[in-house]
Amino acid sequence: MFHSQLPKHYWSYVVKHSIYLINYIPSLIIDNKSPFESLYEHNPNFSNLKVCCLRYASTNFPRQKFDVRVKRGVFLEYQTGTKGYLILI
Repeated sequence: MFHSQLPKHYWSYVVKHSIYLINYIPSLIIDNKSPFESLYEHNPNFSNLKVCCLRYASTNFPRQKFDVRVKRGVFLEYQTGTKGYLILI
């Protein structure tokens, strides 16, 4: 997160993302199951995992042929109930 030069008040998103990852990692204490697997009784889906780093967000508003199609941003968090995630632009 240091390389993204994110202000300190956004670091709560880093902690939240770390907890999210910890809940997906198997633990010896609970018989090599992840906390997610123990709670929901099925394996977690790892296809949506992202690294906290530079991301590009699509601009979905009406645009002309030579307008900007994406903007640079920093990944902040996953959105609950959707495949999307929050990006700080």
